[in-house]
Amino acid sequence: MNRSIKRILSIALVLPLLLWSLSFLGSLPGGTAGPTDYLLDMNAFADGEPEAAESETSGEAENADEAEATGADPAETSGAADDRSADEAVPDDGTPEEAATEESSEEIAEEDPLEARAQEILAGMSLKDKIGQLFMVRPDQVKKGGKSVKKLTPQMKKRLKKYRIGGVIMFGNNISSPKQIKAFNKALTKASYEYSGLPMMISVDEEGGRITRLAYRSNFKVTKFKSMLAIGRTGNTYKAFKVGRTIGKYLKKYGFTADMAPVADCFTNPKNTVIGDRSFGSDPELVSDMVYSAINGFHRSGIMTTLKHYPGHGDTKADTHKQTVKVRKSWKSLKKLELVPFIENLDHTDMIMASHIRCTGISKTIAPTSISKTMIQKKLRNQLGYDGVVITDAMEMDAISQNYSPAEAAVRAIIAGCDIILCPDNLSKSFNGIRDAVKSGRISEERLNESVLRIIRLKLKYSGEFDQ
Repeated sequence: MNRSIKRILSIALVLPLLLWSLSFLGSLPGGTAGPTDYLLDMNAFADGEPEAAESETSGEAENADEAEATGADPAETSGAADDRSADEAVPDDGTPEEAATEESSEEIAEEDPLEARAQEILAGMSLKDKIGQLFMVRPDQVKKGGKSVKKLTPQMKKRLKKYRIGGVIMFGNNISSPKQIKAFNKALTKASYEYSGLPMMISVDEEGGRITRLAYRSNFKVTKFKSMLAIGRTGNTYKAFKVGRTIGKYLKKYGFTADMAPVADCFTNPKNTVIGDRSFGSDPELVSDMVYSAINGFHRSGIMTTLKHYPGHGDTKADTHKQTVKVRKSWKSLKKLELVPFIENLDHTDMIMASHIRCTGISKTIAPTSISKTMIQKKLRNQLGYDGVVITDAMEMDAISQNYSPAEAAVRAIIAGCDIILCPDNLSKSFNGIRDAVKSGRISEERLNESVLRIIRLKLKYSGEFDQ
């Protein structure tokens, strides 16, 4: 059932009872009771996982969390899909597409101080500054010959400044202790402000379950979750909220700003070992509701979210880390199942990760999603209406690196409509490839500015400089 309909029915059923209760309480002798005196203690519904190192402190906060988890926010809107013909052919050969006409920057600036600040920052950036914001790299990619880099060295700082890097993603080999990672992230953030005037986007794959970089370590005293599939099987969206809230809190504590989570894939193929229990389940509406609540938890903790892996990795067998993966479903079929959690949370997430899946049911000659104009610009942006940040899956994965040069892969990703290049196979070649493409006109400066502006807006939103 559509989330909006669910909310309307819930309100219709609960409102009369609530009004009667308030009338009754008001008639009691000795004055009226405070609203928090009668709130339900949601700790009674704990999911049986080990307790978090940091627990919620008030019943009032718990119940506010539950309301947010179940989607009671009246301002939330759903991303409805466009029902236009799904299989219209568009060029997918890496040629540029015209940028959309933007509103007057002066008009926007008057109404939105964050937008005014973003426009101001963009106007003062060099080409090098702009290109640097498009990259999110592993620390090991910044240090020459780097392996298991765990601190910011002078050499790394010099290379970060050289390429004006906008984002870093931490892996398990970059993390050893709470004190170490907190100091590392703090140093990266400081360096980023020094050379760009913007915070570093520092991310990690901390999904809960088997994909974690921190929770599996015994010296990190944080809550561990069995799997998202186990959470989904409870049918309780508040538990998904607690996953996001709990993980988000400790990520924030250690200096992270973004998580490559939650997983929005539907687990519809039992032979799928790539996603498996990382998914909340096989029912798209259940997955959508769980994803929505998990996002609320992350947002409550001040952490950016990333829906992955668009357009849905749950019905595949192969792994894009190792080879090309194809999905033979049509766009119409994808919209009925795999795309549902993405479509219903487009207006809610901060980023969407584009997979390297080839959707051959849409076009037999289609490129991997991360570098496909058909899948990003035409489908995700134009048809579904998404205008947020799109980040590629790691470009060093074999599905890309074995078929495209680092420069060509990066250029095609930007032309396709992506904004952030995650883990390029070669940083300098990818950076120079985009620079050369802009100078030659293959990537227009308008197109480049679109991506950079999206990234700046997102960074400012979470910087604390503006009210959220």
